Amino acid sequence: MAEVTQTRPPSGGPGALSATLLPLPDPVGLSEDQRRGAACVWGGEPLTVHTAVDLGVRTTGLSAEPDCGGRWYPRACRSHIAVAANSALQAHVGECEQCVEDITQCATGMALARLTRGRRP
Repeated sequence: MAEVTQTRPPSGGPGALSATLLPLPDPVGLSEDQRRGAACVWGGEPLTVHTAVDLGVRTTGLSAEPDCGGRWYPRACRSHIAVAANSALQAHVGECEQCVEDITQCATGMALARLTRGRRP
């Protein structure tokens, strides 16, 4: 299930903010590799510098984890981002009047649409 967390946007310019629009799994149920960004936050497969997309530093109730200090560093592969973005886009479009009329006029809708096509956030 998605968890609401505070976010520091990933680096990479204004387009990188779209990655913070994706709901993430509860970090408590994730492996150490997933919480530190070494494995995909959704699929668990190992990530490299070339395959990982940074989803921004998150802060949650992980303060019980001494090494985390309440912070975790989710990253994901592009294929799982596309799936998550498609779900988020469908939910967003269903609630956004602007998207119903013209998705190109909604920054959130366009950012999610780019992510569904596998483009870098």
